[in-house]
Amino acid sequence: MLWFTVKLLMSLFAVQPLAEYWLHRFVHAIRLPYHVAHHKNYGSGAYHSYAGDAVAWGIIAVLLVAGQPWWALAAFKYEITHLLAHIDASNSQHAHHRMHHRNPHCNYSFSVGWPDVLFGTHVTEVGSTATTRA
Repeated sequence: MLWFTVKLLMSLFAVQPLAEYWLHRFVHAIRLPYHVAHHKNYGSGAYHSYAGDAVAWGIIAVLLVAGQPWWALAAFKYEITHLLAHIDASNSQHAHHRMHHRNPHCNYSFSVGWPDVLFGTHVTEVGSTATTRA
């Protein structure tokens, strides 16, 4: 049981944030139309109106049906943290991800901030001026 717990925690808090970061960075690099539309639809003006992603929920369902509960759990964490980063101003990642919507070349991670710090893409808001931290 201890190994299961360690594996679960490592998957959710180490592996998943890295996969999230690099996947998000990749979809920006190739300018995936679906993701470009997300940025247009949920830019700074409509940022709080994000209601979740039907595609993500479909992927979670497919993973569960395919017998892949670990991947389904990682996808579920991804979607819930993305939703909270949009709608919950008290969420620690809210300002971090909102800054990404203002400047899509920074803050690719939204469940936790450490991958952006690690790879030098973390930007914070200080008043109305963005400052990059390496």
